[in-house]
Amino acid sequence: MIQAFANIPHQDRGRAVALGIADDVAEIRDTAGSAVGRIGTDALTVLPALCEALEDPEWDGMNDYLTANGWDRRQLLLEALAALGPKAEPALPTLVKLLGDEKERVVHSTIDALAAIGKPAIPGLKKAARHRDDDIRQAAEAALARVKEGT
Repeated sequence: MIQAFANIPHQDRGRAVALGIADDVAEIRDTAGSAVGRIGTDALTVLPALCEALEDPEWDGMNDYLTANGWDRRQLLLEALAALGPKAEPALPTLVKLLGDEKERVVHSTIDALAAIGKPAIPGLKKAARHRDDDIRQAAEAALARVKEGT
């Protein structure tokens, strides 16, 4: 099904994925979330839908092996944002909100996405560096150092 998104004409890919992300059927949302990282810069047109999905802790909506082991499919969306790098800057307000998510894996993926955005994300990374969890603080401090060094 992911390949189906890749076969959609270039000018319609972002719209198709955005519709999939907002679908009521969890399997379609899952497939669309996986497709985000494969549509390249077309993902920029999906940013509003991505941000809306990221702010919804129930977006995953699937109870299976992955979720039973602490994985959250919002991590797919965060990986797609990280792949966009600085172009994902409009998602900064959403990413900063996600630093308070109850799922540690989501927060770590958020830190990675912030680091990929670069210098505009420094305030968010500084906030994460004050997190109550030691692992998250350390990840944020490391990401902050990488961004400041420009690597």
